Amino acid sequence: MVGLGGRVREFTAAASPIMEPPPSRVGGQGPGAWRGRRRSMGEGVRAMQVPTWVKPGIWGAVIGAVAMSIAGFWGLGWTTSSTAQHAAQASADAAVVKALVPFCVTKAQLDPDATKLAKVRAETSPYTRTELVKNSGWAPLIGTATVVDSALAEACADQLLSLKAG
Repeated sequence: MVGLGGRVREFTAAASPIMEPPPSRVGGQGPGAWRGRRRSMGEGVRAMQVPTWVKPGIWGAVIGAVAMSIAGFWGLGWTTSSTAQHAAQASADAAVVKALVPFCVTKAQLDPDATKLAKVRAETSPYTRTELVKNSGWAPLIGTATVVDSALAEACADQLLSLKAG
């Protein structure tokens, strides 16, 4: 027997004084309590208790997120970045065509070969009118001599036809 702080304990290999808490901390659960005790697996371990409302709450959040995504993209006008980039590019292309149509019309009116302009105005097929404008050289992009924009040629042909009627 070994005396520790006025208490008498029996000394065994299983309960050595090295692994026992100091006498002042016996049963202590406070901030300075001794933490070196060995526990067997499962001793004092409890399974976490989850409230019954958690599972339906999580499913509700997931279903709500999916529903909001569908409603946002379908009805509220949300777009992905690639869709927005395509729309911006289309808008920029349309603005360029709108800005260059007056130059194309002026080139057509100032062309010394008036028969080309007369053919464009006499043609009834929009496709053929556009091809005539492309082949005449009135609708090349600025800075290039041979690159012809189809949208510009089509808009120029439409403008030339509307001038004929006016």
